[in-house]
Amino acid sequence: MKRYMIISILLMTLSFAMCGCFARNANTDETENGVTTSLRENITKEPVFVTCEACGGNGLCSLCAGTGGPECENCKGTGTETCMHCDTRGRANCRTCNGMGYFICTECNGKGWINGEACSVCKGNRSVNCEKCEGTGRTDCEYCGGVHYPACSVCGGTGKDNCEKCSGTGKCSVCGGSGERELSQTTGVSDIK
Repeated sequence: MKRYMIISILLMTLSFAMCGCFARNANTDETENGVTTSLRENITKEPVFVTCEACGGNGLCSLCAGTGGPECENCKGTGTETCMHCDTRGRANCRTCNGMGYFICTECNGKGWINGEACSVCKGNRSVNCEKCEGTGRTDCEYCGGVHYPACSVCGGTGKDNCEKCSGTGKCSVCGGSGERELSQTTGVSDIK
């Protein structure tokens, strides 16, 4: 009988040890391959998100209120500039002939005749058409490319001076525009991106 009790106690102890049923405190440390790890650290938890204090949960930049920045002072928010070198159609005086559309013929010195015959270059007209403007005296403006209202040179056509805090995106720089941030599980301090 004694032998039976000893064997049953041994079997019970062995089975408890194998299935890990010994009662353990969750805060105790456990050694694994010589490395001590806390059982609490081994528990994985879902991340916890809280409302972003920087934007109040709306996801907008607190400095520019989501606009991306103040209005560009150069173009007054239009994103374009008016070219001062051309007319409203983007045409300007030809810079080659100074808007004349022609040159005095250098072959006949503007006489139209050489030795009593019509000049072979100007055909007796005393001048030759400017090749650049084809005799019109006007070309596409070289400054604005014939657009007359090119993109603003300061803001690049956005109409805004980029906000220093959000670089013109209008989104909260702390939460990236989501309106919430992740709360660290171990310290209770936010993980600011």
